[in-house]
Amino acid sequence: MKPLLLLFFLLLTPSCQAQEPPPQAQSLPPIQVYFSPKGGCTEANVRYAKNRELLTEDKILCLDALGFCWVIKPHGIKVPWKQRIIDLKAFKKKHGHCMVPRNYQPNPALGKWVSNLRQRNKRGELAEDKILLLDALGFCWERQTTWGQRINDLKLFKKEYGHCNVPSVYPPNLSLGHWVFKMRQQKKLGTLAEDRILILDGLGFVWEGLKRWRPKQR
Repeated sequence: MKPLLLLFFLLLTPSCQAQEPPPQAQSLPPIQVYFSPKGGCTEANVRYAKNRELLTEDKILCLDALGFCWVIKPHGIKVPWKQRIIDLKAFKKKHGHCMVPRNYQPNPALGKWVSNLRQRNKRGELAEDKILLLDALGFCWERQTTWGQRINDLKLFKKEYGHCNVPSVYPPNLSLGHWVFKMRQQKKLGTLAEDRILILDGLGFVWEGLKRWRPKQR
């Protein structure tokens, strides 16, 4: 007997309290999702009937014997808070800040988690102890503009290599390379704000730079 038909059989049987679970139940895996094409006896309906106390105890026992899943678990795996904090610390160690972009490709879930934290904090839904912990890490509650992110990336590049001569094609951080190319083009066209030119000059920005990345010789 097929699992769905067996489920129908159990629900339609007047009483199965005195019966042993059908032999087919012994070899069946726990029921996950079985849908009836025309509605009727679906798994959702069975849960609804139990919640409304419309299922008799004997039928509940028979379904338990089949391994029926009464509670639907949420999709995906919920990563513990401690693991996310570890991921955030690793990001900070690598990048020098906690401004995780939402589309952070090495760990997309971390970017979404950071964005979610900001929203929860705005709504007053984040516990005080978690706020204090994030503050201690230097968490940025307001998402910075692309300019601020790129300036931080540029400072990290300078710290690593001793200069700001970022090539326009820089594989370790393609976004930084594209941004540097854009800054150079805007300056040539006269569309880059004077205050930004001064900031970049102060960092030692190279306006005529490399086109491609040359790995650091060790």
